[in-house]
Amino acid sequence: EVFDFVWEGSSGDGLVVYRQAAQTQFQYRNFTSATNSWSTNLTFFTLNGGVPTEMRLCADPTSDYVGFIRHDSTDDGNVQIWTGTQPETTPAPPTEDTDLEPNTAPAVNVDCSWAVNGTNATFVFVSNPGANDDLISYVSYNKTAWSAAALATPQRSGSVTGGPSIERLKSYASPARSEIQLLAFDAAGSNDLFSALFNFTNWAVNPAGNYLLEGTTSCGAGGAATSCGDFSWDQYDLSPNISIV
Repeated sequence: EVFDFVWEGSSGDGLVVYRQAAQTQFQYRNFTSATNSWSTNLTFFTLNGGVPTEMRLCADPTSDYVGFIRHDSTDDGNVQIWTGTQPETTPAPPTEDTDLEPNTAPAVNVDCSWAVNGTNATFVFVSNPGANDDLISYVSYNKTAWSAAALATPQRSGSVTGGPSIERLKSYASPARSEIQLLAFDAAGSNDLFSALFNFTNWAVNPAGNYLLEGTTSCGAGGAATSCGDFSWDQYDLSPNISIV
């Protein structure tokens, strides 16, 4: 996936980011809801090499902030924040990781999600070194600072798969609680589907227990199929508070 769209949480306007024709940049356009019109295209992110192969956006439900994470053909990875008007430069995002886990399109092994209260965003990816490619690597952003100066020195979960590398992942922020559910497909030959749960402090993983959802998926290296599985949180209305006066 080399394009994505989100609605901003406060303005109600939209943001699309996509790979441009020369394949050296990601560009963006804004959608203005009041006029049903698109802005002209502008540069969102410029690569220092390689070709964009995958990216994801995630919108803060409480503001116009949007997170961006991408992976390219040379296995570089970067993150960025959209402030509602432009890509943020202060605080500076972490420097790139030049050794993400390789995978094959259309597999995507980068993603981001915001907490339901908008306090922070979590950017997840898979590092390539063998000791780390079965773990979730992640950095956080709280609108004033990043948790790491470099994507190459992230925080990491415990083993999600019990050994095989994670080839595809997707995160899903809860609409009611400060939690992220994550699905991960591991390497060909294993073809397993796992889940991991993040409470914005710790990851709960259990590769040998019931977090192993399926041992016979047909994704093939995590990405031979366009979509190998999906997850959704139940949506519901909270009970109203009623007072008798």
